Amino acid sequence: MAPHCHRLSSPPSDGFSALGVTLGTSGSPRAREKALLARPGSAWKALPGGNKCFFNQIIVLLVVFAILTSVLVILNSFGTLLAWQQCISTRLTDTLSRDEIQSFPDILDLHKLELDDSYAGDSAAPVPPAALPTVSRSAKHKLRKETPAIDFSALKESWFLKQLNATKRCQYKPTTDVYVFGLEKPSVEGVVRLPVDEDHEIFFVSYDQNAVRRCSGGDYFEIDLDAGAEWKSRPPVKDMGDGGYAVKLRVDRRFAGTYSFKVVLLFGGFSGLYRKPQKFAVFKLILNVTMEFFVPEERFELVESTADDALPLCSTEDLETYPWQGRWTRNKVNESCTADSQGRWRCLDANEPCELPYCEGPVGSLESNGWAYSAHCHFRIFTQEEAWQCMNGKHVLFWGDSNHPDTSRNVVNFLLGGNSNNLPRIYDRNFSNPRDPDQQVRFSVVFNGHVVMKFNNMGLSVLRNQSYRSSIQTMLSPESGNHIPHAMILNSGIHDGIWWKDLREYARAAKDASEFWASVWRNTSEDETKRPKVVYRTTIAPAGLSRNMPANPQKMEVLNAIIVENMVSAFGRENLRIVDAFDMTFPFHYDNFYSDGGHYGRIPNPNSWWPGGHMYFVDVMLAHILLNAICPL
Repeated sequence: MAPHCHRLSSPPSDGFSALGVTLGTSGSPRAREKALLARPGSAWKALPGGNKCFFNQIIVLLVVFAILTSVLVILNSFGTLLAWQQCISTRLTDTLSRDEIQSFPDILDLHKLELDDSYAGDSAAPVPPAALPTVSRSAKHKLRKETPAIDFSALKESWFLKQLNATKRCQYKPTTDVYVFGLEKPSVEGVVRLPVDEDHEIFFVSYDQNAVRRCSGGDYFEIDLDAGAEWKSRPPVKDMGDGGYAVKLRVDRRFAGTYSFKVVLLFGGFSGLYRKPQKFAVFKLILNVTMEFFVPEERFELVESTADDALPLCSTEDLETYPWQGRWTRNKVNESCTADSQGRWRCLDANEPCELPYCEGPVGSLESNGWAYSAHCHFRIFTQEEAWQCMNGKHVLFWGDSNHPDTSRNVVNFLLGGNSNNLPRIYDRNFSNPRDPDQQVRFSVVFNGHVVMKFNNMGLSVLRNQSYRSSIQTMLSPESGNHIPHAMILNSGIHDGIWWKDLREYARAAKDASEFWASVWRNTSEDETKRPKVVYRTTIAPAGLSRNMPANPQKMEVLNAIIVENMVSAFGRENLRIVDAFDMTFPFHYDNFYSDGGHYGRIPNPNSWWPGGHMYFVDVMLAHILLNAICPL
């Protein structure tokens, strides 16, 4: 029971009170206070419990202060949580001893890897890269594999780094308005009509708050061409570097119809590359127009017999192309479909065939309600028998972020007919064919988010830990007696978006990581034909509420371009197969229906973050594409 607060036995006559410190009205308060304290025998004498009452008031004030502080911390934590997590993770890596690190139950233990506290950095002086890649994805006039190799000549380091904070002439002049040029005049109904099978170019020009054209590039646009139930794509945009941007639209005649064309300014002036870009996100709708892609009358009689050749089945050579500029299409949809009690979207019959030329195989098995992805070529959707024909007896190593456990589980469950639950960030496991136990595949998954599996946000910097590097070298060394994988699927990006302070640091780390993996790969065998097949999967487009976070779409696209270029240089283009998961995921990154923000393949769940259950087919399609890369049929 709280002590009772008593009144003073002899309250002073000049207006002081024991708890409220209420002053009288005559004279200076400070003077009266001094006079009162100076009187002999004027000390206040409280009845029993008075001191306790005073201490209670102090405790109440402290509690109120603690509550207010907590509220302020919570409000401020939204923008600083990731940075604090990164700081904590870094300090753990730097200061924990080997015994302390080994005490974590989920430490990286694949093949008994040993970690110590030697976070070894390169002692050499930083060497800036000769060139950094362009932010924009180069436009392509045709659907075939004519996308050129990445051209770095236009963005030398000195120019590029100046653009990050704008040149002197453009300094501190963020984009506030964007004007559109080259768009056909809408009809009376407000519809822009464009013919199919042609490239249509539209130009955006950015202006500052004074209506003056900006003289530098770096604005990041989310561009969506959506036909609702039939087509979703991200039209390619080219940054001219002077405040101008070119966008190309093209629709195949099979999908003539009405489209929604939306353009959102997500970041202005490379601000998405900042370490804490949240406050720079714009989210401004620039354009929202209805378009009708129609077939001109003179083309109705054109023969379509050669149309299927426009998108051939992807070959090994097709997977040397980067970046992709694909689209999601569907020819059949179940409009009334909802997730079942297991969170599965079994909208079509599992054997529902896909229509050429956009894919081949049972599109119903994707559980996508008819959606399938194609790029400059189309992909095979494997039956269970074909998937086991591809994977039986193989050993596949995954190295990268936490999307890999999801993808490997989806390979097992959706392609190989297994039934695995959530898999950990790191595991080494054999999976058997439920129809034929003699058929097996081995997956080894190694997490690169941190050297301590409890933590995140290190990315490529894990390879600066000498024990981590040595463990991977031992794992893939013929002298160690370990089985050399048939294929390696590599990735890094999400955690790098939080770790690295600037692009120079990341570019150097990407070069080091690429050379490390290439050296490990070459050491597996002197015979090139016996070395593992190497697939680099680009990082996904962060979705929904993650679009303005440190690992955001603009930053991921830049990091993808940098590391792909370094991987190609280290391995040789003919030895590297590229799967552009960024382009695949971008059309579905606008909300969290298809992703929790950083993962597109979370296990089906009717009680997930999205009411009624999220969709997971984007990652299932990715799983099929990875099999296309490992063993095209």
